[in-house]
Amino acid sequence: MEAPIALAEARARLLAALPAASAPPRPGERLPLGAALGRVLLEAVPCPEDLPPFDRSLVDGYAVRCADGLALALAAAAPMGTAAAPLPPGAAAPVPTGGMVPAGADAVVMQEDVRLAGRGIVLGRAPRPGDNIVRRGADAARGDTALPAGRRLRPPEIGMLATVGATSVTVWPRLRVAVLSTGDELVPAGLPARPGQVPDSNAPALCAALARDGAEARFAGLVPDERGALDAALRAALDAADAVLCTGGSSVGDRDFVQPALTAAFGAPLFSGIAIRPGRPTAAFTAAGGAWAVALPGHAVSALVVYELLLRDVILRRGGETRPRPRGLVPARLAGDVRAPRDREAYERVRLDGEAAVPLRGVSATIGNLARADGLVRCPAGGALAAGADVLVELLD
Repeated sequence: MEAPIALAEARARLLAALPAASAPPRPGERLPLGAALGRVLLEAVPCPEDLPPFDRSLVDGYAVRCADGLALALAAAAPMGTAAAPLPPGAAAPVPTGGMVPAGADAVVMQEDVRLAGRGIVLGRAPRPGDNIVRRGADAARGDTALPAGRRLRPPEIGMLATVGATSVTVWPRLRVAVLSTGDELVPAGLPARPGQVPDSNAPALCAALARDGAEARFAGLVPDERGALDAALRAALDAADAVLCTGGSSVGDRDFVQPALTAAFGAPLFSGIAIRPGRPTAAFTAAGGAWAVALPGHAVSALVVYELLLRDVILRRGGETRPRPRGLVPARLAGDVRAPRDREAYERVRLDGEAAVPLRGVSATIGNLARADGLVRCPAGGALAAGADVLVELLD
């Protein structure tokens, strides 16, 4: 068996074997905007007209021509939502925030910088061309791409789609990912556990992570530590999904059958073991037809940390996203010592308390400290971080 490899190498191998999908595995879906949040655009959306479609004022004030000086006659205001008449020479026209700037004006002076003088106004300062104006087409020009294919739709994207008049969009089908939990000790959450048994927390947690990242999570059941049962469960999961995540049974114990079963189904793994704590017993497999699977550790913290550090980008890319969002990093000061094993880098769970990153002690078998964590702090293999060290916390969401 191959020695554990660095996390960066594992990520590189997996992304090379599973690059961003160039085409969806199934036809896309047409959804109304109200149902499209979090989905990924399958087709680019064009801009049918300039945005904004006319010069608009950024403030409540007066549209002016800079060359006309400070003392100006007062022209008629155009009601909001109507076209403004051209600005006469030597005049200023009242204009509200978002209102149309009249032709001939090249600046808008804030109302606070103007005083009334008889039937006209006097500007408190000389304006400069472009002051407080959003020019026609500043956001997008007619014929531009309003949003490209492969963009995940957040609230700002939904707003942009509404701005260009879209009421529905075509999105990628959700990536279908089956989740298998293995272990004789597991019982479904909510059912009584006998002595020696524990509720299965991994499958619900992984299904939640997949759903957050836009995938369609399919719980494929609890599988006992029996090779025949595992082979049958894997076949059924692969028939109904694009990928399979197995949790538990991924190490080298006498009852750990996941890696042998996946090797029989896929061939040799891309890697078997990652030099990190938690999460060392992780292996990945791919097939020529595009199917793939990952054997995750059985400890709840390990499985979820590996998902965040290794699998999340893969899920996003295989789900059609061409530009996965950068990881959130927050500078902080470590509030306790952190050490890593000689042969593995460590990812310590921390809670943020103001500018302090407080390490949360606990083994990877207990999910409570991960539930209390705000993020992870990396410590290099064989290294140590002393209390007071400046660190970057990778946020968990």
